[in-house]
Amino acid sequence: MLVENVVPASSPSSPGPSMDPGTRWLDHRLRAVRSFVKNVTVIDDRPAMPDFEDKAGQGQMAMDEPQDDGMGNLGGEAAEELAAPITIRLGDASDDLDIRTISNSFADKGIACAFVLPDPGGPEAELPIVQQRILNASRLSDMVVFDWFLRDGNSVFASDLLKEIARLDSQDNGHLRLICVYTGQSVDRGILDDAKAALREGGISLVDIDPTGSRLISKSERCLLIVLNKKEVLPADLPETLLKEFATLADGILPTFALAALGSIRSNAHHMITRFCSDMDSAYIANHLITYPKEDAEAIVSALFVAECQAAIEYEKISEEFLGNNAVEHWLLDRKAPLKKDITTKNGIVDASFLANLVKFGVKDNKITNDQGTKKYFEECERIKLCDALSVGTSSAQDARRNFARLVGLVRESFGKNRHAINEKWKPCLTTGTILYSTAAGQGSEARYFICLTPACSTVRLVEPKKFIFIANSLEPKGLTSLVVTDPTGQDQPLFFDKKEPDLVTFIFSPDPSEQRVCGVFDDSIGAFKMISTEPSGKEFLWIGDMRQERVNKDLSDLISNWVSIGINDFEMLRLAGRRGAAPF
Repeated sequence: MLVENVVPASSPSSPGPSMDPGTRWLDHRLRAVRSFVKNVTVIDDRPAMPDFEDKAGQGQMAMDEPQDDGMGNLGGEAAEELAAPITIRLGDASDDLDIRTISNSFADKGIACAFVLPDPGGPEAELPIVQQRILNASRLSDMVVFDWFLRDGNSVFASDLLKEIARLDSQDNGHLRLICVYTGQSVDRGILDDAKAALREGGISLVDIDPTGSRLISKSERCLLIVLNKKEVLPADLPETLLKEFATLADGILPTFALAALGSIRSNAHHMITRFCSDMDSAYIANHLITYPKEDAEAIVSALFVAECQAAIEYEKISEEFLGNNAVEHWLLDRKAPLKKDITTKNGIVDASFLANLVKFGVKDNKITNDQGTKKYFEECERIKLCDALSVGTSSAQDARRNFARLVGLVRESFGKNRHAINEKWKPCLTTGTILYSTAAGQGSEARYFICLTPACSTVRLVEPKKFIFIANSLEPKGLTSLVVTDPTGQDQPLFFDKKEPDLVTFIFSPDPSEQRVCGVFDDSIGAFKMISTEPSGKEFLWIGDMRQERVNKDLSDLISNWVSIGINDFEMLRLAGRRGAAPF
């Protein structure tokens, strides 16, 4: 068994040894989900408290008669409005929502529960107000629960809500959330299909997880939709049911880590806020006043806040728990059955035993250790086969490598997945690590990608045209790749930038007078930012993205080390003595 070769059963961060691999993996994911999910919005037009007894026994709670406020008795329409009863049904009708049990059950899981309770018979003119109220409450909710028949005994209002939720989520470049249709009516695949159609109309397409089974559940990359019956899943059981389904969105090492990391940041948010207290305002403002440009002072505090987030993750050992050996073991055990058996290396088949030894011993000095403790050389060209063996499901090994390469190399993208919900006032600025793309400029010429190498400090406070230096991708990469980007057509492009014999070029750009930087201009016709050079005059470049700073620094270091490589005359015996295996003096 792989578990016997990797982690002792008594490991404090792993479940008990009696659990089967699937249960262990689910338990691992649930720990991340529970740390992440903090709030839910419940929408229902039939709130009820079955165990509530009002004095009148009529199923309604009436507000006290308005009192004299010192300026005469309150009367007229205002008095009638304040005295109007708030109706909450009593009893156990099949479609009623037991709001007390729902609220308590979510609270027991550490989840804040908000209710929006629209009037089923309210005036038609109030529908837009009610809809906006629901959207406001649910927009940032991790989970949204609602009845399918919210008004007039049909699903029209609920379908419109789903469409608007999807539209807003699409505008924000996606929102990770679970949506649950929780109804007392009989549930069938027709409700699921109608709900999917409404989300699709708003911009979110889902696929069924269990198309032929009894589970009415569909998902996309960021959204999970499930249909449940109130009698089959009781209010007391609803939170745990939804948390387990939410784990479907975290069925992987990386999404599980991301959920746990964000959960840690959320839990520590109030502490982090106290770190940025008003006692330090005078120091910051003084620094802001004497710093030029002012953006540098702002960047310092932004970097400090990011560091606090990193500290929160480190304090709770999130990386160790969700990216370390235990997490890898859970993943491998859960996927052992579909592991591809036809992948072989010079050291044998990539099977459970092979992977167990890699988890336990790793690759050291380019060697791996087998079951017998023998060390064998593991060639670099063979290591890529590991990804081929581990890529199960719909995604290919090549897709996995390319997507991860883009995540590692790029902090922002124009056309790929590393896009964020962008403020309409935001625009990219040309700086160290900016990637530009130029289409072919004449017969026989080829499209090129360029990485800006000009130091960041030389890209600000510009008052006149500035020459920028770039490294261009090699037109003859010979199968080599150093960066992966997504091109304007949405296709991944493996690129190679040769640091030993770099193709360096310069272009002159004029700054934006108000920003004193070279900024991109949004082109509505292509839905992307452009940067136009001054020399060559009018040459258009598409903004592809920005590289992560540490990656840019590494590339610059490689370039500099090649440029300043120095050879000297030396004592050959002394040189050999400084190398491994040579006899000492």
